[in-house]
Amino acid sequence: MELKNRIKLGMGLLLVIAVGLAVYFGFFAAKAPAEIPDLAEHTGTVTVTHGNALLDARMGEADSAKLIELLAHARFSPNEEAQIQDYSGGIRILFADGGEITLLRGEEKVFARAVNAAGETGYYTVSTDVYEQVRLHIYTVFPDGVTFEELQPWWDEYFYIVSLTLMDSDFNSAQEIPPESVAKYTLYQMIADGSAEGYLITGQKGSWYQIPYSEFLGRAQYYFADGANVSLKETRYYREEDKSMLFSTAQLPELTGERPAFDDPAENGGYCLVSVHRDLMGVLTAEVYDYNEVGFTEGGVHTRTHYFTMVCGSDGRYRFVSKRSQIIDPAQVSVEGYFLSIGQIGEITPEIEAEFALTQAGILDGNILLYHIQHTASGYQMYLYGVNPRTGGVIRSAEIPEQPESSALLRAEVTADGTGVLVFAEDRVILLDSRLSQVEELVLPEEAQGLEYDCSDDGEQLCYVDDTGLWLLRAEDTEPILLAAHPTQPEGEPEIRLARPRFIQQGSSILTAEVQDGSTLYYTRYDLDELEEKLEEQEADRRKNQKKDDEDEEVLTGLLEGRRVSIYPGTVITEVSTDDYLVVLYPNRDTEELTGYIAGTVHYFESDATFSFILPDNAEAGPRLILNDRVYYFEQVSQPGEENVVFELKVLELGSAMNRISTGLKVSNAEPRILGADAEGRVLFSFVSPSGSGMGITDPVRQKGTESN
Repeated sequence: MELKNRIKLGMGLLLVIAVGLAVYFGFFAAKAPAEIPDLAEHTGTVTVTHGNALLDARMGEADSAKLIELLAHARFSPNEEAQIQDYSGGIRILFADGGEITLLRGEEKVFARAVNAAGETGYYTVSTDVYEQVRLHIYTVFPDGVTFEELQPWWDEYFYIVSLTLMDSDFNSAQEIPPESVAKYTLYQMIADGSAEGYLITGQKGSWYQIPYSEFLGRAQYYFADGANVSLKETRYYREEDKSMLFSTAQLPELTGERPAFDDPAENGGYCLVSVHRDLMGVLTAEVYDYNEVGFTEGGVHTRTHYFTMVCGSDGRYRFVSKRSQIIDPAQVSVEGYFLSIGQIGEITPEIEAEFALTQAGILDGNILLYHIQHTASGYQMYLYGVNPRTGGVIRSAEIPEQPESSALLRAEVTADGTGVLVFAEDRVILLDSRLSQVEELVLPEEAQGLEYDCSDDGEQLCYVDDTGLWLLRAEDTEPILLAAHPTQPEGEPEIRLARPRFIQQGSSILTAEVQDGSTLYYTRYDLDELEEKLEEQEADRRKNQKKDDEDEEVLTGLLEGRRVSIYPGTVITEVSTDDYLVVLYPNRDTEELTGYIAGTVHYFESDATFSFILPDNAEAGPRLILNDRVYYFEQVSQPGEENVVFELKVLELGSAMNRISTGLKVSNAEPRILGADAEGRVLFSFVSPSGSGMGITDPVRQKGTESN
């Protein structure tokens, strides 16, 4: 009897425990919320996306089943904080019935957004372990990443605007991208997505975007890894007075509406997106064919491939990391004409020169003086080379400065008499003799330090532009003299600023540009021979009025009336001013007759005469050189479709006749570059191609003849 009761008691206890467990699991255990797709009944495949890393990556049935099993055992807890999250960078699992689950890793927890087949949405938290198991499974299924079959979205989102802004130079980090290119890419993206529209301003003289710098910098950081280029403030778009970026709407490409097809070079400026791959680490590599380089034929053979590397941030956006280019199947290189082959300049080979361009500072004691500037970890360094124009030998060289702490170096110029050199830095001017030895150093006053100043050849005069206007500081003066204030504008109009001051006519005059919204409107000349008379008048007025306030007001208006130089206004490509003349190159007007050309004007200060001319506009023909009333340039003389791409060196003699001289020097299937010239017309040039590179100096006596203008 006792044993039977014990058995009954034991069975009763088990029954109680069973009922208790049933109650617990029935009322307290986790249930899948109503909005979660019915995973228990789901079969078939799923499609996964991780930010933009995996676009429409479809799993097979077995791998899909394992992923569904992971989610089916997850505990989803309703959470209000999850409703305000941005899920664009999360892991999104899309089911065949239209339901989906997106997991987003936050700083401390994992959020989830679920949508069932009926379209009902719920927001939850889920354990970190579930997120990591899902992520690990996805990248185990796709160990090498994904090569995307659909390229149009990538072209629309990133690479169409890349083709307009980032194709000109390679880079290993966002810091190496030219800041002008960073600014243009960011602006174009803002126009394309509509975020720039709120900053559009329209005035009597046109429209422009005025975007606060902090806002613009934040947008730039959407697209470039390791931050946006901090040199955005050094671009012509930045305005310090109101901390904004200012862009004209003139000549902007069409950035809204439907994009051209990603594989149509004829509509894409010669570019074609051919592949996009995302690897296991989230690194994206895009491959773009380029049909614009030397050797392109109508048969459709591309001659350069650009490789872009990008990484996906936590917000789901891709950011640029690097770009490199590779030339494909170059044609055979040849050079014909009368020239002396010199191979290289000192240690500078053609390949090095193509990467670190040499610039002519002038003609020093009959020799071609070249320089290039490098910014290294130890500071700014300028390398100067005096080249004998008859032999190509480097007769002397110099490195400036030797001190690592020196400020940024800007340019070098040979003095007008050809016996000395001025080296311009941000905070000083260094005077060198004909042997490139330092003879004097002029430290700039704080208000003149920067990019917009000039020094006379003798070092006795300094002119500069600040927020007030154009100033002159002479050795005999204790205080600078305000020559001219910036022009005033009606309220709401973009300001006009005096810019790029230069001494001309042996220091007797100053030439400045008048710039508005990135375009040069005029050049204005201020004659200093009127200065003493104006200073005497100012002193007389001061004594007569004896009012300090009136004196300050008079000073702020400036002392001199400038004379405008008749140069066609527009965006300046090249600007060269000497003691005797000003040459300006700018984009030509869009006319059918002048397609493929740029416009130019030359103004002579002594006679006040201006003449116009045109030059062929061919990027592969290398830079032009303006020296001694001559423009040296390479022109493509081969016709489209010909087997070889041929460039011929030509000379335009500036003046009323505008004679054009064909030198007879031709370079085939390589990119030619003009490095310098001497007073007798010898031209130092280089050419670069994977099939052959070199340098040479032309013979000015043996030239083909004069062409009709």
